[in-house]
Amino acid sequence: MTYPAFYPTSLGDVFLLYSSYVEINDPARAKGILNQTKTALIRYTLPGWGYPKPIGSKLTQKEAEAGILFMNTVQIEQLSSALKVQLKVFEQLNTLKSNQRNYKHHLKGMIDWAIEQNWYASTQIVNFKSEGSIRNPKNSRGLRSTSKELIEKDRLYYALKPSEINNNLQKELDNLYKFLTDEQHPDNQNKAITHVIGVRHINILKRFFGWLYRYKNIPLNSLSFELITPLIHIRYVESRDAARKEAQQAAVKTRTLACEHIKWLREERHVCPDTELKSLSSLIAVCKFLYCNETEYPEALNYSDVPVISLLRREQNKASDRQKNAKPVIETAKTWIEWLKYLEVVEKLRLECSLTSYHDGNKRLSTAIAISYQRYLLAGFLAYMPPDRIRTFAELEIERTLVWKDMKWWIHLMPKDYKTGKTYGEYWGEIPNKKFSDGNCFYDYIKDWLNHWRKQFSPTDNLFFVILRKNKHSKEFTTECRRGTCLSGTLRGSIHRLAGKLTTPHTLRNSFVTYLYERGESDAVMASVAYAMHHSVEAQRGMYDERTQKQKVQLGLNVALEIADSFS
Repeated sequence: MTYPAFYPTSLGDVFLLYSSYVEINDPARAKGILNQTKTALIRYTLPGWGYPKPIGSKLTQKEAEAGILFMNTVQIEQLSSALKVQLKVFEQLNTLKSNQRNYKHHLKGMIDWAIEQNWYASTQIVNFKSEGSIRNPKNSRGLRSTSKELIEKDRLYYALKPSEINNNLQKELDNLYKFLTDEQHPDNQNKAITHVIGVRHINILKRFFGWLYRYKNIPLNSLSFELITPLIHIRYVESRDAARKEAQQAAVKTRTLACEHIKWLREERHVCPDTELKSLSSLIAVCKFLYCNETEYPEALNYSDVPVISLLRREQNKASDRQKNAKPVIETAKTWIEWLKYLEVVEKLRLECSLTSYHDGNKRLSTAIAISYQRYLLAGFLAYMPPDRIRTFAELEIERTLVWKDMKWWIHLMPKDYKTGKTYGEYWGEIPNKKFSDGNCFYDYIKDWLNHWRKQFSPTDNLFFVILRKNKHSKEFTTECRRGTCLSGTLRGSIHRLAGKLTTPHTLRNSFVTYLYERGESDAVMASVAYAMHHSVEAQRGMYDERTQKQKVQLGLNVALEIADSFS
């Protein structure tokens, strides 16, 4: 229930509106709730603000009328200290513990309701304590959205450390990265992949070699690509038949090793089939790199004449079948957030930007306020336009992918800047300048961030968002590299603190699309949204629509009934 025509300014206004809310939503218990709330205010809170202390054991009609008049003199901002004031009054009156619990409960009920209305920023401070302090927020890192068995800490990290990578292996990894990502590389018959995917391949291979070292007892100085598959020359040789036979025998050994690794991942690490697919993909990337000059291209496309690649692709197909039949790893109930609920979270994050002190009166540091700006802006970008992938914002660069043009802010992406760029090409997306009831607009927050708050961290690059990590041994903030993961964690923590959900940016994409389908938006709207989110309409229906089967058919049922009713 909202009250657009009446913006409260005093405690009396809040109590009047709260009374109307309770009477409408809980008529059976309204009288009892409001009488207890009235007593909690007049007898046990107002005396802390100068109202006379109560006389007698019960609130009289005369006291009630005088107390309500006094409430009109109490500014709405004073609600932020109401519970503390009430506690002091309890102490002064030697109130029984049982009565304290009762009247505190009823006062807090009204305060919590007032907070939900977002009538004034300072009220939010009270709510931070119950939903997770803005100063010491609930840490969502230890919370999990899956019931998968946890891995013991001493077995959790098995990838090779930088100091464990021998010079030869490092050179091979560097050359592989160039082979995969360089658009002009003469030996790669496939299209170049993005930097992000290239780094992912390298990290997966570091884990693979870490497994060889820690679990297969292969010495560090022996680690090389040859352990994955030896290079057997099959093209420029005297006896091709003999060479291919040798290559096939080596391919069988590679497949055996890959299957052993996949089995270990599945049984010891409890990974999902998608992780199996990525691991196999990285091993195939190594084989393409090694055999790039041994394939009969263009007669044999995509290395189809290389035995080891053919065998590994068969294992990929098996993993793909397992993926199709696998149960979801993520527990939807822990991560799903309705779109309108997410918009409420975004608005709370916006209001936090204006807070200059905590509930205990201590002032917030400038860096704390700057962090609030960053949290809100990230959430706002994902709320005020069709939510893009987190990579767009992790790599959002001032004057390159974030552009001021024609008195508007734009997100400008070239094909290399996003996952499906090769399909959809150059992209310009206007950032809406959403207006708010307090007179501010979204562009104001962008401007304040760029001109003042972002500078609190002394960034050394031109990226819009500043990735922060607090050093354990000092209070200084330092930058770190895994930008997408860090920003996802920032958003996840904010949503968990304010809505109790472990929601990721990708889940927001599903939530937004599902909400549009539930609204019954037209095909034209859904096609436009799909383009803005950089995927096809088919992917939108298959991957992002989380409606149940009943929800999907309901619109059709309603239309059929509407037609039938109009006929009769």
